[in-house]
Amino acid sequence: MAIIDWMREWLLEGGGRDPIAIVISAFALFFAGISSFVTIRNKAREDRRTVRTLFNSVAERIIDIQAKNDEAWVELQKSGDQLTYNLRLKANNSQLGTFARRMGDLLEELGREVSATDHSLLATAFTASRDPAAERHWTKAVSLAKTDAEKIAYIEGYAAFLYQVGRIESGRAQYDEALRLGAASGDYKESVAGRIWHLRAVQEYNAGLIEEMEASFARAEEAYCRIGNAPIRNIGLQSVAQQRDSLRKASGSSQPPITATPGV
Repeated sequence: MAIIDWMREWLLEGGGRDPIAIVISAFALFFAGISSFVTIRNKAREDRRTVRTLFNSVAERIIDIQAKNDEAWVELQKSGDQLTYNLRLKANNSQLGTFARRMGDLLEELGREVSATDHSLLATAFTASRDPAAERHWTKAVSLAKTDAEKIAYIEGYAAFLYQVGRIESGRAQYDEALRLGAASGDYKESVAGRIWHLRAVQEYNAGLIEEMEASFARAEEAYCRIGNAPIRNIGLQSVAQQRDSLRKASGSSQPPITATPGV
């Protein structure tokens, strides 16, 4: 509109001797501006595609390293070689920290294109490397989650981070929030509750709170016992029993097995 107004004023005031030439020049200038805008926009899009490609590449490296941590854990269960496990974990988590920082830089460039999954992956890497930046990405992942199931998963990760940094009560509050959301899961609510209490038990153990660990495992058992589907119920109860026995052995606890009555 500014160009058109300028053209009208120029013509009415006799500012040019060749109105046709003026009009042609004005439109040439106008379309040159559009062309420049399109070029800049396309360049920006290309740059963003490049950043996204780099972001995805770094994300793949983080996933690979996390898989190595999982493999190391499986080997530990077989061999019991805690020293080797700790060394592998330390080396892997050092790499995670490096890649997480790189991924964080790329994430800032992507801005609004970043999803909850992107934030959760970055938060997981920062958590493993004990970087405080994990909290910002956990909370962002939770806020961007599209479903309650997705939100519960991110809250569980956030709670684990809070336990890791010694904010036990805040971590418990997050698990309580996950339980509240899980209560609306219909037929799956007991399975969800069992998993949440199970995860909380592990974090209580990591914090050195053995009595609280036992209490959380008991709540997990109670939830699993309320599941009507026998195969799913048995899988849940078996996972609790195995994990609890393993952690009791590691902590030197000699407490008797905790039982739960079905239907409680």
